[in-house]
Amino acid sequence: MLEVVKGVKEKLGWETLDYTPNEKIIFPCINTFSDMVKELKKEDIDENAIEEWEKACEDSEPLFNGYPVCKEHNVLLTIFGCHVCND
Repeated sequence: MLEVVKGVKEKLGWETLDYTPNEKIIFPCINTFSDMVKELKKEDIDENAIEEWEKACEDSEPLFNGYPVCKEHNVLLTIFGCHVCND
């Protein structure tokens, strides 16, 4: 996760977006997220929580479809499509 945060701070992949992210909004949030990840301990993780999440998922969601990726951007698709394509 910290490597993902590093990529955001280095603006990795931003050229694929059809907009320019607002750094004044994003960077403070990503810094807070980074701090939270750094403080996370194994005992903070509830391994049974995934069961509730899986029950809430519908059959069409990526969890049950092999985690498909966008052919153009090679990012994981969500139930809303590709976040880079914004479709």
